Amino acid sequence: MLKIGFSYNHKDDHTLHEAHLEDTAAEYEESDTIDAIHEALKNISHKIVHLPCNLDFVEKVLKEKPDVVFNIAEGYGGRNREGYAPTIYDMYSIPYTGSDALSLSLTLDKAHTKRIFRSENIPTPDFKLVSNVNDLIKINFDFPMFVKPAREGTSKGIRNHSKVNDFAQLEKQVKWVIDNYKQPALVEKFVHGREFTSGVLENDSKNLLPIVEVIFKEGKSPFYSYECKLNVEETLECPANISDELMKKINEYTLTVYNLLDLRNLARMDIRVGDDGIPQILEVNALPGLSPKYSLYPVQARCAGYSYEEMICEIITKTIKTSGL
Repeated sequence: MLKIGFSYNHKDDHTLHEAHLEDTAAEYEESDTIDAIHEALKNISHKIVHLPCNLDFVEKVLKEKPDVVFNIAEGYGGRNREGYAPTIYDMYSIPYTGSDALSLSLTLDKAHTKRIFRSENIPTPDFKLVSNVNDLIKINFDFPMFVKPAREGTSKGIRNHSKVNDFAQLEKQVKWVIDNYKQPALVEKFVHGREFTSGVLENDSKNLLPIVEVIFKEGKSPFYSYECKLNVEETLECPANISDELMKKINEYTLTVYNLLDLRNLARMDIRVGDDGIPQILEVNALPGLSPKYSLYPVQARCAGYSYEEMICEIITKTIKTSGL
């Protein structure tokens, strides 16, 4: 019987962080998600060992010696944190689900990802990486703009005040990001329009999942902010009510990005479409949330006909087959 490792970070285990902002542990998993994945993995094997990605992580991996790992570990500290667990698994030749350390680290760094998009003519909003408020004079696109941390996920650092309409707001928001998140701010041209999420579930083939439209409540934040998620100020439409032409464009860009960044198993992409009808890739989630309660990726998988357990099993079965276990 296969011994399956399960690596993750629990929301209650974030004591290594010096800063305790409201969204400090936003990327980490709730017990409901950990339990749901554990139960799903029991369809593959009842021999499951948990490998929380904390300071004891390496010792636990060496002690347990799993045959294969289901990995959703976000890691701790720095822009390469999502790559920590995969790097250890690669060092000890342990197969694992999802993308490798390079792809995970690259997609977490939004500016590097967008530079690659630009080099390959993939549409993404104009942007400037800002390490100091003095750099703001170098921005050469117009308001409104959008400000967010350059190396975070799960809407960390994205608040209702992240959209700015003048220089005073821009300067204040950039300083807030740099001071609180201890990293550069990414300033983007704000795209007015509809917001979508696309996704890939790779088993025997690279399956494009149904597109989700995130519809924001009238009078609330017009983008997917931390407050929006926290207060459920949005509704989801899956599959999205869009033209065949727009669906084709979004799917083409999604598959192109998936291959370009050498992603594996699963990925989710956030997209805005303005009045010109061109899908603008905002960012790539190579480690998408898998909460059965609120994450977008399971919603897409369910719309494609997968139950939650089937989705989890499809992800790890691909890794098991590829590894010849």
